[in-house]
Amino acid sequence: MARKAYCVALGAVFSLLIGAAQAADLPTTKGPPPAPPLPAAFTWTGAYSGGNIGVGFLDGRADPACITPAGVSLGVGCATAPSFQLNSAGVIGGAQSGYNLQYNNFVVGIESDIQGAGIQKSSSVTGTFPQVGGGFTGVGTITATQRLDYFGTVRGRVGVAFDRTLLYATGGLIYGDEHDSFQRLFSAVSFVGSNDTLRFGGVVGAGVEYAFTEHWSGKIEGLYYDFGSHTELSGTLPAGFNAFQTGFRFRDNGEIARVGLNYKFW
Repeated sequence: MARKAYCVALGAVFSLLIGAAQAADLPTTKGPPPAPPLPAAFTWTGAYSGGNIGVGFLDGRADPACITPAGVSLGVGCATAPSFQLNSAGVIGGAQSGYNLQYNNFVVGIESDIQGAGIQKSSSVTGTFPQVGGGFTGVGTITATQRLDYFGTVRGRVGVAFDRTLLYATGGLIYGDEHDSFQRLFSAVSFVGSNDTLRFGGVVGAGVEYAFTEHWSGKIEGLYYDFGSHTELSGTLPAGFNAFQTGFRFRDNGEIARVGLNYKFW
């Protein structure tokens, strides 16, 4: 009796296994699983900030300036001092921030930065110098110095994006703390002057930026800047020795080359 019950139970289990196997072979009307969603296309739109380091070049020039007691520029009695080329270079570094908007492949934006700089040049010459109208000065030393302590820019950016690569042109305003000084030292009379002032000018350039991730990007950038020119004059030492005013007309322009790293917040 027990053997018969065992055989019946075994047969029932066997029938269930055969039925399940046949059901698995039947056609199904259920569709394939949905494809995973595509990743969102990269966009340059968003606010960002970061840091940079590079080199700054100063293509400075100092041309002699002199005003006679009669108010004539480079008139009779003015010493024809030499012109100085004050070309120099130094390491720069700072921070930048900005915002981009992307329309299809075109990107527009605005960026500002602030840079510390150590760009300085001094040049001097010793000798006698011809005077306008004839004659020579006594032996003296003439020195001109130019220094850029810090600068910053506020620029627009316009570019074309090739997915994660952005090629752009940029331009706008540059400002900086510039120090100019000079000495014209002679045995009987000397002229000494200096000026430390905030200067403004224009800047243009171009660069390429590549996004390594959704948030991080690196860039290489080159800029040309121009602060224009200005004249620094000084009366004589001791005061009242004569009524001449003399000095230099400084011209300030140069180039910037730097690399940077940005983090995009949005």
